[in-house]
Amino acid sequence: MNQQSLDGMLAGRLTRRATLQGVGVAGLAAALASRTPTAVFAQGATPAVATYPEVVITATDYAFDIPATIDGGWTLLTIDNQGQDLHHALFLRPTGDATVEDIQAAMQESDPGALFELASSFGGPPSVGPGERATVAMNLAPGQYVVACAIPGADGMPHYAMGMHAAVEVTARAGNALPAVADTKVTLVDFGFDSLPSDAPSGPTSWEIFNDGDQLHEMTIFQLVAGVTFDQVMQMMAQPPTASPAASIDASPVASPAASPAAGGAPFTTVGGAAPMSSGQTVWAVMDLEAGEYFAICFQRDAATGAPHFALGMIAPFTVA
Repeated sequence: MNQQSLDGMLAGRLTRRATLQGVGVAGLAAALASRTPTAVFAQGATPAVATYPEVVITATDYAFDIPATIDGGWTLLTIDNQGQDLHHALFLRPTGDATVEDIQAAMQESDPGALFELASSFGGPPSVGPGERATVAMNLAPGQYVVACAIPGADGMPHYAMGMHAAVEVTARAGNALPAVADTKVTLVDFGFDSLPSDAPSGPTSWEIFNDGDQLHEMTIFQLVAGVTFDQVMQMMAQPPTASPAASIDASPVASPAASPAAGGAPFTTVGGAAPMSSGQTVWAVMDLEAGEYFAICFQRDAATGAPHFALGMIAPFTVA
């Protein structure tokens, strides 16, 4: 596929996110907004992971259906998107003297800065499109959490401000063993993916994703459509914005640049990863990778400049064979 054809696929799509440092992401935001994830997540990708109890988080527009109490320890967390919008599930825990009620009160506003003065994100299942599921494994410590979706709608309002959050109590569970060695370990840093393999085997797999950076990071993994190259994606991202100022909205620091889904095909599809997580947190992405070309990306924004992390180097390709 040539660049002109790729540009044609992306023209006239959804709203974009304005960025700093002259990085144009109109095409990227539109492609993400119209993507239809098709990869199948292997919920028993390794023998160790297969033994974990599973909690299914049903996402609709705009609410979660999740048990009010779940057992702690190593757990499979699956997001099942039955809505018409993109959704992910962040596990937020109060910090300092804050309470779950404080977090939920802060969610009535659209200011993520105020929210993260009260909460730390332990990550969770990444964003998926309508009718899709994604699974991660997490070692949940006992305590009070709020599960939330921070992806913005077309008007820029994060889904949690529309009511998409739920309080969850995690209780202690005895005898929950640690997992086996991960197939792949990737460390998120400011700003890159340390130890991301240039080549990975196909099939069921578990990737341990650890945030060793000072900032909030995520890792979303996309598979390129046949005929599309990573260089074309980078060229698309480097193009200056073409949308009118009225069509531009600012993404929250804890959201992907996609707003609501739109019709049409995109040049890449979601295959897994981990939702935004605070420094020091670990999430296992449980996936089934097909042979092809992929890239990993972080959409969070730099605390100092507001630039998206991918514009600072947090984007990298790899091949699955």
